[in-house]
Amino acid sequence: MKILTKAIKLLTITAVAALPLPTGTAASDRIAVFDHIADEYTKTSCPCCSCIHENTVIAEFPKEDVPSLTLKVTELNDSTLSEPIWQDSADYDFGDTISLRMTSIVPDGSNSSNYVFNLQLPTGLTAPTVNVNIDEIALDQNKYTVSNSDILQIEIEDISELAASQSTITVDCSVQLDSSAVCGGEGNIVLAWLEYGSDGERTVTDKAAIFTHELNLPDAGIHVDTSSENLSLHKYIAARGEYVPCGTAGSIISGLDSGKYKLCSADRELEFELFAELDTESDDPKLSSLIVQIIDEHPTAPIINNNVELPFAGGHSAGLYYIAGAAMISAALIIFLFARKRQNK
Repeated sequence: MKILTKAIKLLTITAVAALPLPTGTAASDRIAVFDHIADEYTKTSCPCCSCIHENTVIAEFPKEDVPSLTLKVTELNDSTLSEPIWQDSADYDFGDTISLRMTSIVPDGSNSSNYVFNLQLPTGLTAPTVNVNIDEIALDQNKYTVSNSDILQIEIEDISELAASQSTITVDCSVQLDSSAVCGGEGNIVLAWLEYGSDGERTVTDKAAIFTHELNLPDAGIHVDTSSENLSLHKYIAARGEYVPCGTAGSIISGLDSGKYKLCSADRELEFELFAELDTESDDPKLSSLIVQIIDEHPTAPIINNNVELPFAGGHSAGLYYIAGAAMISAALIIFLFARKRQNK
């Protein structure tokens, strides 16, 4: 129906634009807006160059009289000092706090009906806290109610008393990502929609995806002795300028974000970085790829290459000592043979 309505409007624009303006119209009135709905002329300037064109009619339709709703999530890489970005997907570590935002524009001619913001959280996103703003001004908590059963609902009563036409309402929700969240795959999908009006109308459902990653160390080319009870994972936090412990590690590590990490045991360390490619602007955001890059193999912490660990004596590779020892034995043997040959003469 919407497509048919737009087609009819477009035909009306074409027909009206072909007609001359009424006789005697002043030059300053030759640019006009034809409102198809109200069927009247309203003066306006030319949108392309602000000049006056003869016999030109520009059609403009009234703004939508229904509210809109969008859902975004912040992307924040704590291994860098980059600013958080609102987008359609993001990735985080287990235990991180995540910011979600629902945004709605109040339409012209809004009635006094309630607005009910709905947020459907998947398993793994818990402990939501809510803040509401209208045109960047915090709304008193007694002006809205929050309920959380299967769906988190934020209800604002009598919206016309609180917000003017074209006001922007933002509902910010903070949630935590726990260990029950899905790793990789389709991610953890959050759905949002707005209910309004006396007849229970609702907006189209919007979607955001939150990803967390699972890393299989051997598959990623990271060969370490995972049998060590002292093997631990650390993440680089740019705000602190250091690696922070994340817990113990095994051959499979779950709940990772894009960023820099370090594996540590009693006598070895290995730094690596994760890069995730996500759909940042999409109606159906996906995880495209996950890349692992080894940053540094510390001299005091060699990794195991091809699952064969070289003997380690600390400081330098033991292989250097083997080479030096073989060279010394060879030299001694040559000197011995040379001296014996001289004696025989």
